[in-house]
Formats: sequence, C-alpha cells, structure tokens
Amino acid sequence: MQRSNRFILLLGGLLVVQFLAMAFFPLADTSEPRYAAIARLMSESGDWITPFFSPGVPFWGKPPFSFWVQALSLDVFGINEWAVRLPSWLATLASLFLVYQVTDTLYGKLAAQRATLIYGSCGLVFIVGGAVLTDPFFALGTTLCMVAPVLVSRGASKWWGYGFFVGLAVGLLSKGPLVFVLVGGVLPFLYLFYPASRVFWNRLPWVTGILLLVALGLPWFVLAELKTPGFIDYFIVGEHFKRFIEPGWAGDLYGSAHRETYGMIWAFWAQAALPWSPVALVLLVIALAKRAGRVALRQAVADPYIAYFFVWASLTPAFFTISGNILWTYLLPALPAFAILMARALSFEHWPWSASTQRLGRLMGLACVAPVLIASVVVAATINPNLVKTEKGLVAYFQEQADEKDEFFYLHQVPFSARFYSGESARAISNDQVRQKVLAGEPLWVAIPKGDSLLAQDWIQTEGQLQYENLRYQFYEFQPVIN
Repeated sequence: MQRSNRFILLLGGLLVVQFLAMAFFPLADTSEPRYAAIARLMSESGDWITPFFSPGVPFWGKPPFSFWVQALSLDVFGINEWAVRLPSWLATLASLFLVYQVTDTLYGKLAAQRATLIYGSCGLVFIVGGAVLTDPFFALGTTLCMVAPVLVSRGASKWWGYGFFVGLAVGLLSKGPLVFVLVGGVLPFLYLFYPASRVFWNRLPWVTGILLLVALGLPWFVLAELKTPGFIDYFIVGEHFKRFIEPGWAGDLYGSAHRETYGMIWAFWAQAALPWSPVALVLLVIALAKRAGRVALRQAVADPYIAYFFVWASLTPAFFTISGNILWTYLLPALPAFAILMARALSFEHWPWSASTQRLGRLMGLACVAPVLIASVVVAATINPNLVKTEKGLVAYFQEQADEKDEFFYLHQVPFSARFYSGESARAISNDQVRQKVLAGEPLWVAIPKGDSLLAQDWIQTEGQLQYENLRYQFYEFQPVIN
C-alpha cells in the first residue's frame, strides 16, 4: 500500500505540475506558437481538411491530427494556452497508461509503476507533454503499435490487435509515413534472431486491420491533394526524403531546416532521457565490468520481450544517426521502451546492481527533477516575463491601450506568438512603410527589434513614444500631431 501511495503521489505531482504549467507559461517562439496559430486558424475557419500556415497559405509540413484535436479543444475551452496544450497532455496520459499496462502484464505492478514514473519524468516527455507539438500524438501512435502485439501475445482481448492498426493511423495522421519505418523496422530483426517473437505478429487481425488502417488514414491524404495540388510531392518527397538526407534542407517552406552533425541524435538522447540516461549508462558500465553482470546481460538479451523493447528503444536514434536534419523531439517514440527496460533492470533481483527496495524508492525520487525544474522556470517567467521569447505581454498592452481603429505592426516579420495572441491582426511592415506612414501623419503602433538600424534614426525618438519593451522588441506609438 505504501508503494502504491508513493507512486500515486509522484505521478500525480508530475501531471499536476504539467497541468498548471500549461496555463501559466506563455507560448514561446517559435515551434509552439507556430502550431498553435495553425490550430487557431483551423478553429476559426472551420476548414478541417487544409491546415493553414497563415491566412490563405496552406501548411503542407505535417498531417492534421494534432491540429484537429487542438482546434476542437479551442472550440470547447476558448482561445488560450491551456486549451491548445490540453490535447498533448491527454495524449501523454494515454501513453503513460500504455506503458503501465504492458509492463504490468509482463513484469508486475511494481515494475509497471517504476516504468510509468521513469517515462513520465524523462525531460523530453515532461516538456513535450504540455506543449503544442505533433510529437505527443506521434509517440502515442507508435506506443500503441508496439504495445498492442505484446498484449495480444499474452492473451489480452482481440481488440488490442486492432489497436496496432489504429496506432499506425494515428502516427500516419500525426507525422506521416515515418510511422511505418519506426514500427516496421523492428520486425526484420526479431524475425531473424527471435523466432519466438513471431507470435506477437501472427495473432494480429491483418486483413481487417489493414482495411481499418486504410479507412482511417488514407482519405485525408486524397482530399488534401485534391484541394491543394502539390501537397503529396512536398510532404512525401520533401519532408520525408530531402529533409532526412539534406542537412539544412533549403526547400523548407515554413522555417529553416535544422543542420546538425551526423550522430548528434545520441547526444540528444542523453538530454531527452534525463535524469535517467546517466543512471542507465552507469548501470550498463557496472554490468559490463563484472562477470555476473555480463552473464545477466546475455540472459536478458535472450528474452524475446527484452529484445523487443531494446530494438524499439534503439531503432529511432539509430535511424536518425545518418540524418543531419534533426531535433531532439524526434526521440520521443523511443522513450517508452527505454523506461520499460530501466524498470526491468531495477526490478531484476539477480543482476549485480540489484538494490534494496528502500534504495530503489529513493532512486525513484529522480522523478521529481523535471517537475521541480519546470516549476522553477514557470515561476521565474511569471515574475519576469521578459525571460521568455513571447509576445503575449506586448499584444495585451496594445489591446488595452490602443483604439480599435489603430493598426498594429511588427517590423520585418510577425513572430508566431504575436500571431496567436493577436488573432492574426498583427501585420509585418518594412522600414520604408514605417517612415511613409509617420510622414503622412497616420497613427501607428510598431514593434521594432532591439538592435535594428531603424532605432538609430533620430525621427524615431522625436516622432514616436516608447510604450512597451520586452526581451526582443521596443514598441513605439506614433500619433499625428494636432495643431
């Protein structure tokens, strides 16, 4: 009972901190408010086929599943940060349930509790679980795909078999065909080296399951191409091939590609799995240094379930090792299996790192690291909003101070957070246009990036009044002089 109470307390603390952070932490540029702005446009336009990057500009970078659920949440709860983040939190909650379910089925409740806490407190999981991104939904899809065959092989309901194909559909509609690579890549290795694992797949309802996958996953792709021709070419060829093989891919229509050194994904893994990655590495070193540990590792690797989780955990970083265009969020689908392996290692009494239940209980206190750090960041940002790259305060100031007829501009380009909080009313303006409007005596509010050459112009200081300042911008008001 005491163990269960500790588990409920720690997991509840994780989820509550996430839940509160979603409401109090502003959308910070660039990724989160970019997707939030797309979801807001979908909610306001009622167009459920084409996500729009900006009014009139279709967004071909991602399928719409995350935008669908985020837009629905905005419809129900209103336009705010908490509402647009809530679906990611619920998707992470569902992934936690799947991790618990499969670990409990194989290794018992104590291991299931540990695996759930480890997964939920991994730095990447905790951050992304309360953020407006596509990754929580993709990870939910891949986790459902990988958990369902194991549960079916252990006598679970046949409906879990359909969960495999539902997971493929969720992954396909969250990020695209990558789901087939990360899920399908596990099969050849297991078929070759672990014949006993074939029972995982032989019991799936392949014929009706594939029909279900086609019915759920295919129609949107057809409708999207018919509505905005060119989508398939950009999304399949550009996003899934050129983005993978070309570091700094120049064809990105919606931002900039992410150039990284080949193999950097493993450094990202160490960050994503904090605070558990160093614990895992220490345990591995201890095992390899001792004969008993090496024997235990060989015995573990012979287990088809352990092999299954190991391939699941390592396939994603291995796949992205040869890509230079990566983000650390790409590792999210690998972390459920990592958490299960860690929980199994900590629960196996005959391994050389076995510890008393009391010591393991203290070790699970590491689950508090991510919530404490994030809570500290939220409190710091609440006290000093200028610590965060967000335009929430600036937009709110304009809406409180300006007249309805006043125009609101950002010099050069509008940050995504300003687009979300202003409801797309903030617009971009050039240096020449600012000068023309001021010389013409037109009222004008304009946010100018700090350090921009325009701020060095004398007429900015004489004609305008500095009204607001944040981390990146100085906000000037220009009003016509009344003689």
